[in-house]
Amino acid sequence: FPLSRPQGSSGINAEYGGARKDNLDPRTESVLHLFDIFSELESLPDYFLLENVQGFEFSQTRDRIMAFFSQHGYHVQEYLLNSNQLGIPNSRLRYFLLARKRPFPVDGKEGTIRRGVDMGMKVQPALSEYLDVNPGPEYELGDKFLGKWGRLLDIVTPSSTRSCCFTKAYTTKAEGAGSVIQQAPDMSDVIPNAATPGPGPVNPDAVNHDSTEDNARSLTGIELAGEAFRNHMKSLDLRFFTPREIARIHGIPED
Repeated sequence: FPLSRPQGSSGINAEYGGARKDNLDPRTESVLHLFDIFSELESLPDYFLLENVQGFEFSQTRDRIMAFFSQHGYHVQEYLLNSNQLGIPNSRLRYFLLARKRPFPVDGKEGTIRRGVDMGMKVQPALSEYLDVNPGPEYELGDKFLGKWGRLLDIVTPSSTRSCCFTKAYTTKAEGAGSVIQQAPDMSDVIPNAATPGPGPVNPDAVNHDSTEDNARSLTGIELAGEAFRNHMKSLDLRFFTPREIARIHGIPED
């Protein structure tokens, strides 16, 4: 269903002026028209599956679709699921709706949004399982990008079991666009002549990744600014994920 942008957090960008237009957005017309066609059919599908971004559950478009299901005797379950709950080392929270003619066997009141499912995942795979062997220098972060976005980067390493959601703004901006990979093996020795020694090997999943300034400070025990910060960032040997790596993380087949 092509509804994601009108309801999603991406609506805060300049393209849409911060407004979530909901069912007033022209892009919702196609799916609402589709449900109008369903209403005219003599025989309706046994099942519906709808996916959208978080926030859709509060939209008027969702209310209109729910009215259709109620009118035609469907039973509905709604979920907010994150890909990292399914054994994928990437955060991508999405809304899912399941509708069918027969009642669901799972206990729970219809109309309640279920958050998460127990998939029995005991071990989250590391990002190293999805990475290219030789990604190439074109994916390295340049000085201009580091200068503009360095303090907003979300940094992960190949041993990390998490990464941020990748958006279409990836490689052009940092804030909310996706993680970058630190290729340097250890952050404790990337700054020479540090007054206070670092705490040792990187534990990227125990660090607040909201700011690489906090990241650098917490891992080295010193304040970094200006040229020292730029040198530090260069020493991390940061690069973007390649398109093929991102595709693997999202489960897209190699061929």
